[in-house]
Amino acid sequence: MSDKKINKWLLERYILVELPEHQIKEIDRQLNQDPVLRKKLEQLRNSNREILDQYPPASVVPQILNRYKAETFNKTKTQAEETGTSAKSVFFKRLLYVTPAFAAALLLIFFIIPFYRNYVAPGKTTPVTESTGTRIKGASPQNLMIYRKSNDQIELLKNGTQAKAGDLLQVAYAAAEAVHGVILSIDGNGVVTLHFPEQVKGSTRLNKKKKKILLQNAYELDDAPGFERFFFITSKSKIDVQQVIKKARTLAKDTERARTHNIDLGGSFRQVSILIIKGGK
Repeated sequence: MSDKKINKWLLERYILVELPEHQIKEIDRQLNQDPVLRKKLEQLRNSNREILDQYPPASVVPQILNRYKAETFNKTKTQAEETGTSAKSVFFKRLLYVTPAFAAALLLIFFIIPFYRNYVAPGKTTPVTESTGTRIKGASPQNLMIYRKSNDQIELLKNGTQAKAGDLLQVAYAAAEAVHGVILSIDGNGVVTLHFPEQVKGSTRLNKKKKKILLQNAYELDDAPGFERFFFITSKSKIDVQQVIKKARTLAKDTERARTHNIDLGGSFRQVSILIIKGGK
């Protein structure tokens, strides 16, 4: 890769660590050797910082989320009236699907802000941080990742973490060697929620272009008691989503087993899970 090929798009991907490792290393090498390229990168960072200063996430993001939730609730209320179901109960089990504005908010919340406030410049050993900056806690490589926005922090949840109704979670995955996958969750009421693919008939092929893939939805925990357990089922071949959901519902009938046992899918599947304990303050 020559410096002529390191355009603005590549630098943006470099900033977000969305390039393959060999490209990141090559850009690192050229940044250490090329002051012009370093200046371009710094200009891009400054431009992004100016945008964040102009639209402070602390005020903009809640407005976007509240507006989105209000619109979602109104749509859900109509559906609830048609089915005779409580609008509130339907809404809180609903995934918050991404609109362009909502996607921008999620990107700010979970990735852009933490990165810029904890950026380590080439050749430096101390992160550039702000005293009130957002920090990512507990980051470690794994196949399934659950992030939570909590006050001024983005937290990578570990197995057994406590959470409460209303917590906004973002699910991500790393495909590694897997080709196909399904992500779902089981809660303390025995309800199974599909997170990936978005629809039962959707493609189970995983995105392997990036190390970490952010799902196209966020998830707001409802008030179901006990727990919410997220499963990432992977395979080298296409997965029958309907069959996986059927097996998950069988496991969900016994909530004690659902907290600790895998879904009975046979040996050709790999499963990883993260258990979130409900009831935290």
